[in-house]
Amino acid sequence: VLVDLYIYNIDTGAETEVAQTQIQFGEIYEGRMNQDYIVWLDTNQRGTNIIYALNRSTNETMQIKKSDYTHPQLRLYGDNLVWVEQINDKEDRLYLYNFKSGEPIVLETFNIPSYGTCPPSIYNDVVVWTYPSATDPDISIIKKLDLKQSLNTPPISPDDNLANEDDYGENSPAVGIVDDD
Repeated sequence: VLVDLYIYNIDTGAETEVAQTQIQFGEIYEGRMNQDYIVWLDTNQRGTNIIYALNRSTNETMQIKKSDYTHPQLRLYGDNLVWVEQINDKEDRLYLYNFKSGEPIVLETFNIPSYGTCPPSIYNDVVVWTYPSATDPDISIIKKLDLKQSLNTPPISPDDNLANEDDYGENSPAVGIVDDD
């Protein structure tokens, strides 16, 4: 069980503590880093999960979001953090957090729990995830959202879906379709 998070400088051999768990019986989980941010999940594996981030240039630690169900699987690229979070026993949500705007937004809502267990991916400001087909629940659609292209859209609220079946459905620029058979 990891209760502390450190950075080790290979050149100097110096260790720098980034975080300690703030939860009773907690552990540090899902540590991710890039040149600008370090993100991690502070969890007790029993329903308390808090996503934190450290801005590496300012040394400021911030709480991103708290989750009361299973622990989110974090993915970090540039100024963007994505994860799937269980909301209740019937709903999971795919979130995007942009460090410049400071607000988590919902990209997708899943009503089939198995989709929420598949973590999203993000690279070069493109988010990729799977979603069930609206016409055939045995088929999974791989969706993508190019965040650079989406910057020209009007602001949305945290309850809005950025990508929905109309935008990224079977007849859209999906990356591919996965058939379970």
